[in-house]
Amino acid sequence: MKYSILSASVLAAVMMSASAMAADDEAVLHINGKVLGTTCQIEDGKSQATITMPDVSVDAFNTLNAGQELKAYSSSAVGNIKFKCDPNVTPRISFAVDGFNGNGSDITRNTAGENGVGFKVHMNNSTDAISPQKSITLVKQADGIYTLDFSAYYARTSGTVTSGEVDSSITMQVFSD
Repeated sequence: MKYSILSASVLAAVMMSASAMAADDEAVLHINGKVLGTTCQIEDGKSQATITMPDVSVDAFNTLNAGQELKAYSSSAVGNIKFKCDPNVTPRISFAVDGFNGNGSDITRNTAGENGVGFKVHMNNSTDAISPQKSITLVKQADGIYTLDFSAYYARTSGTVTSGEVDSSITMQVFSD
């Protein structure tokens, strides 16, 4: 019994001195967020769209630097993603980062393998590619119905471009304040 009390006292003293010494080496990261209510609903049968790209030669990427899209080869989605929101709200769209080629990238991740190629995706004829770093605020519609059209371009990621499949999926979320 004497040993366990003595051991506990020594252990407590060591722990207090270790925490006192570590105080100058500590930092605090505060994280906050907000959970938003659901004011928008994807319409039945309008939760997916597919873009089938034309085949392209490896040589078409010779003049592109990493991050550039191949303007000569694009395609639009077959089907639209459509949703309805409360007419009193302005919806925003965000995209999950796991569908893209790393943090900070607007090029999709090629889930078929690494061959130096992904896609840049554009929404509603925008000249800017979508990315997970920025949400897109949509123009408010009086009837609350929104239709999203997507198009894609091949894009060079980095390294050597090699032949192979290019396949990507992007998860999108609709929300409003």
